[in-house]
Amino acid sequence: MRLGRVTITGGFVLVWGIMVYLDAGRVPALCLLTALLHEAGHLFAVLLCGGRVRSAELNASGAVIRAFPLSYGREILCVLMGPAASLACALLFALWGDRIQFGFAVTQDSLAGLCLIQGAFNLLPARGLDGGRALRLFLENRQSPRTETVTRLATLASVWTAAAFTALAFVRGGYSPVALALGALAVVSMIGTDN
Repeated sequence: MRLGRVTITGGFVLVWGIMVYLDAGRVPALCLLTALLHEAGHLFAVLLCGGRVRSAELNASGAVIRAFPLSYGREILCVLMGPAASLACALLFALWGDRIQFGFAVTQDSLAGLCLIQGAFNLLPARGLDGGRALRLFLENRQSPRTETVTRLATLASVWTAAAFTALAFVRGGYSPVALALGALAVVSMIGTDN
């Protein structure tokens, strides 16, 4: 489905449908909010750098904002502003989250925690994530002959890290199907994705 420059894929609808089915509570809504804040960081940076957004896509593994080509420095800034926005929101929600009113019960710790997870996860140097894109841009700018090897190894390490944290969240979260679904989605989003 297309809405102007935004494409919403069937995978996106399916993933969010499954999340709502598994947890009709606040977790899917909070995940969507943290994702929007993260993408707003990218969008703000693109506009700040004088860039223009070509298109946006909501898919099974998240969101992708495509901008018209930017210089190396501007592109790396735009890539890293998503995680920076997530981490800044985590800090703000941790410090002042009790002053924010939502239409449903939410604790400042859960919102701060989800923003922290979103920012830290996206900094992993894996293909398909902001950290992987930044690593690739850095290596390509240095014209490294080992760009492909380094990105493959970094992605492999990131997949194993995400899988370990998924298992930990699943067990520590009382065998939560939402934790398992989100973790599995995170791991799958890194496999076979190109930057």
